[in-house]
Amino acid sequence: MYKSSKLYLIFYKYVCLLFSSIWVINWLYLSIAPDSVITINGVTQEANFLNSIIFLIFGAIFSLPYFLVGKKMVYVEMENVKIRIKKNGQFREYEWSQVEYIQLSLIILPPTYRLKITGNPNTFLFCTGINGFAVPFYVWDFTEMGKFIKKMKQENRL
Repeated sequence: MYKSSKLYLIFYKYVCLLFSSIWVINWLYLSIAPDSVITINGVTQEANFLNSIIFLIFGAIFSLPYFLVGKKMVYVEMENVKIRIKKNGQFREYEWSQVEYIQLSLIILPPTYRLKITGNPNTFLFCTGINGFAVPFYVWDFTEMGKFIKKMKQENRL
């Protein structure tokens, strides 16, 4: 059985949310705390909503990857006959014949795959591990799971 990386699943899902929450907490502190000071262009002034808004903007920017990518990240287990996808704590099993496509993302290292199941409106993302190599706009996957995926794509004509 080949399993996707739990480490990168957690990393991709929650690291951006962590940075986002740090920026938003700093914005709240600067906006609410009565004696907060902020330095802008070398000028120290009292922090208020308007001059601390940049912290909120950075918080929103750091939360975007979670909503665009992190919600699609899943844990995957693969065998010769079945694919098990764990999303929201529940496993769902699919046959290889139900796979519409499985593609290696060309710009993300560690190797990240997109998986689409026929009849399911969602596209899933998962990482195989750290063993890979990237040049601009191409990634090679040297993991055992990557070799297995390549073999199954050929056998099932995906």
